[in-house]
Amino acid sequence: MNLQKEFNSVNRKLNIAITRIEKPYGNPNILAEFIARQLKNGVSFRKAMKKAIELTEDIKGIQVQIAGCI
Repeated sequence: MNLQKEFNSVNRKLNIAITRIEKPYGNPNILAEFIARQLKNGVSFRKAMKKAIELTEDIKGIQVQIAGCI
């Protein structure tokens, strides 16, 4: 009910499908959100990058790039 109020669809039926991702850190978007959250929490960018690479241990190749004023 809270989601229906938030999306302003009280009169309409709201269907939600939840899918489980087996290897979430293999998904680049989830990995980018992880790094961004770490940087917002004040973790140094080198530690955040190393942790992200460690989380993707099953991936054969990975490239992580951070740019801008950190």
